[in-house]
Amino acid sequence: PGGPGGPGGPPAGAVGFLVPGDRVPRVIGKAGAGLKEIRMACGMKVEAKPEPSHPGAAADPHGPCRFTLSGSSEQIVVAFQTALARAYPPEELTVSAQLRIPAEWAGRAIGKGCEHLKKARDLGVQAQVGRDVMRHPETFAEERPISLEGAKEHLPGVLAMMIGADGTHQGFAGASARIGGGGGCAGSARVGVQASPPSSALALPGAHAPGPGSSRGRGPGSVDELCLHLAVADNMAGTVLGKGGQRIKETGQMAGCKVRMTGKGEVPPGEPRKVVIVGGYEACQAAQRLLFSQLREAYIQEGYGEPTAFAITMQLRREACGAVIGKQGAGIKDIRERTGVKVNLRQDGEVDHCRPCSIEGSIDAVLMAEQMIQDLQRDVPMAEHGGGERRGIVGSGGPSVVGGGGGG
Repeated sequence: PGGPGGPGGPPAGAVGFLVPGDRVPRVIGKAGAGLKEIRMACGMKVEAKPEPSHPGAAADPHGPCRFTLSGSSEQIVVAFQTALARAYPPEELTVSAQLRIPAEWAGRAIGKGCEHLKKARDLGVQAQVGRDVMRHPETFAEERPISLEGAKEHLPGVLAMMIGADGTHQGFAGASARIGGGGGCAGSARVGVQASPPSSALALPGAHAPGPGSSRGRGPGSVDELCLHLAVADNMAGTVLGKGGQRIKETGQMAGCKVRMTGKGEVPPGEPRKVVIVGGYEACQAAQRLLFSQLREAYIQEGYGEPTAFAITMQLRREACGAVIGKQGAGIKDIRERTGVKVNLRQDGEVDHCRPCSIEGSIDAVLMAEQMIQDLQRDVPMAEHGGGERRGIVGSGGPSVVGGGGGG
């Protein structure tokens, strides 16, 4: 079943994010710049009002503020992730968040047999759904409180799981529609190329090996840095770039990482352009959510319906691939089973000293898989390339495809 506002799910609704009073100015920003950023990220209106202790009571101007995040479940998660990043600076790694959901979403949030709460604990997040029914201070609609506490980077993914964002958080099972490109992914369709794209959504082609004239790129510059490639059909490039490249510049600034797009001359005719994202995990996560939101809106406007999956290529340092794969593929298997993503690790790509690893699934599952991979990569020291490059962990006869999650 889909999530709220998605195919097969309940109608779009609203979630209240209660921000402590001392954090409110950070979220709103100077002259409302923070609210504008959140609205740009999710494509929906976001309201902020002081939260009274109970309906009918006067609100404390220095108390918590309710940020009402409305729209589809995916838009709600994007808005929450953006607001959370503004409320808590990067150095605050562990945070807590108080939310309010419509009372009828409580069962979905808990999951069968408390499944979602247990999965949250596996990620180190304490998730609780309050038993008491509360009332919205203005509409008096019934609500249930949600409390999330743990690593800041995992909270948006847990919320997505609880409210059913994308309808695929627990696993990707052959949906025909996807944003982006994981190498070797099947079932692709391009806007403006196929006269009859798959019903309900859009799929974009996977990233391919470099063609004639393609320049080889550079991978992560440190153990803490990620390098990601997102394939974008040429006729959708303007959605990401914006007028004069202003939008992609703002995306990088808001996320706090480097974001650029390959020029037309850097890819063979007919091949997709690539958005290259380089930075720390949290910043790259924010950039991917912003890009997903931008492309999602464009696809819907083109009449292709709601995209149901996200695919991206993560450049893995060659010396770290053995740690990621694990003994007899145990590492990749664990990533696949815990996130439900498709994983395709190839031998050769277009980035020096790296192996391309395509990841496909729901946006939140993909980001969770990236975190797991990065945690494994970070423990492996950087190799010295040139005369002393280390390549012994993954031999030339190693597997070119590891893990599948059902194909790919």
